[in-house]
Amino acid sequence: MLPIFLAFGYVYTTFRFYCLAAPLITLSILILASYFSQILVLVLVNVFPARWIKEIMRLGTIIAFHVLYIVDP
Repeated sequence: MLPIFLAFGYVYTTFRFYCLAAPLITLSILILASYFSQILVLVLVNVFPARWIKEIMRLGTIIAFHVLYIVDP
């Protein structure tokens, strides 16, 4: 993700501040993603039994594979 941000800054000749801020933006995106996934897992653990969570994760993996590799040409 960071090379994409830096390439964008190079193509559009942004200020040097942009190149310094790009790693911080990438880090904040990674932290937010891990935070939301942690909340999702905690909610799932408190709401559903362990066997259901296993089946939900398996179904989610199959759906994600289907969407990413089979449906998208």
